[in-house]
Amino acid sequence: MKRKQRGSRPPRSNKPSSATLVHVLYLETAEDQRGSDGLRSPGVHLNERGRGPALCAACGGVADAWRGRLDNMQTALRMCCSEGALFRPSVAQFALVSPRAVIRYSLAEFGGWLSERGTKRATEAVVIGAALRAASGELPAASGVSHAPLEVAPDGSPECMWAWHTTAAGALAASLRGCGVSDLLLCVGGPSGVPRRWQERLAAALGGERGEPAPPLLGVSLRGGVQHSAPALAELLLLHERGRLLPLVQDRLALSDEQHKAWRRAEREIVHAWLRALGLHADGNTADGGGAALPAAAEVARLLEAHRALLQRLEAAGSLRAGANEVGAGSEEGTEEAGEGPGGRQGSARGALPHKPEAARAIRKKKRRATQGN
Repeated sequence: MKRKQRGSRPPRSNKPSSATLVHVLYLETAEDQRGSDGLRSPGVHLNERGRGPALCAACGGVADAWRGRLDNMQTALRMCCSEGALFRPSVAQFALVSPRAVIRYSLAEFGGWLSERGTKRATEAVVIGAALRAASGELPAASGVSHAPLEVAPDGSPECMWAWHTTAAGALAASLRGCGVSDLLLCVGGPSGVPRRWQERLAAALGGERGEPAPPLLGVSLRGGVQHSAPALAELLLLHERGRLLPLVQDRLALSDEQHKAWRRAEREIVHAWLRALGLHADGNTADGGGAALPAAAEVARLLEAHRALLQRLEAAGSLRAGANEVGAGSEEGTEEAGEGPGGRQGSARGALPHKPEAARAIRKKKRRATQGN
C-alpha cells in the first residue's frame, strides 16, 4: 500500500464562489487641501506640484501619500488582494472618484501587467505610483490604470464628477436592469465616509444619462461601529467569497420597504423569544412595545422548552454514572489501604475509570522501565 506523500494536497482554487463580479466605487472629498488664497481646494490633485503626492526620484517611492487621503485609498484597494494572486478574481475594477480626478484600476489587467514585470505585491508605492504615472502619461493603456482630470465649478461644486458618475457608473447600473444580480457596485467613502450631501446626487447619477429611476441603494451596517473604508470593504469581499453577500442582497431586493421593516421586527421578536426562554429578558414585552407574539417566536419558545427537557434528562443520566464511579473509587481505595498499592491517590484515579487489569499492568511496566533507566 502506497503511503500518501506529504504536500500532495491539490492546489487551492482561486476562483470566486460566485460568478457575480464586484465593482468598487471609492468616493473621496479630499477637502484637506488649501490654495494660495487660503480657501479649501477639494479633490485629489495629481497634476499640481505641492498639492498631491509625488514620486521620489531617488528611491522610486511615493512622498506625501497622505495628501488627498490617498494613503487610505491604497489601503482600501489592497483589501482587493488575494493569496496566490495579486487581486481577487471576483473584483473587476476599483475606481477612485473625487471632484478633481478619477483614477480607475482594472484589477485583472493591472494584476497581469504587474506580474509580467515580476511584481508580486501591491504596495503603497505600486498603487499610488501607478496613479501618478498614469496622470503624467507614462503608463500604457495595457496597464489597466487610467486617470481622468476633472474641473471644479467656480462656486466649488463638483459638477464634472457627477457627470462622470452618470456616464460611467450610471451606465453600469443601467445595463444591469431587468436581469439577475450579475454585478455588485460597492460604494465606499474615505475616512469620513460618503457625505450626506453627496448621497442624493449619487443615487440620481446612478440612474444613467436617460434620467431613469435610480437603482435601489442598499445601506450596509457592519458590526463594530464606525469603520474606515478598508476593513469595511474587506468584510464585504469576504462575505462575497463565502457565498453569503449575494443571498443577502437578493433577499433585500425582493422585499419592499414595508416588508423589510416587518422582517426586521420578526428578527427582533425571535431574539427576544430566545432571551425570555433563557430567563435573560428584562421584561415580557415584545420588541415593538407590546402586542401578540409572532408565530415564529412561539415556535422558538416551544423548541427551547424541548431542548431544556433534553438537557435535564442528560444531566440525570450523567449523575447516575457519576454515582457508580464514586462507588468504584471507594472500593479501590479500600484495596489500596489493605496493602495492594502504594497509596489512595492512584486508587481513586483508577476507580474513576472502568477497571482494566491489562492496562494497569502495562502502566506499571512502563513506570518500572522509566525508573530503571534513571
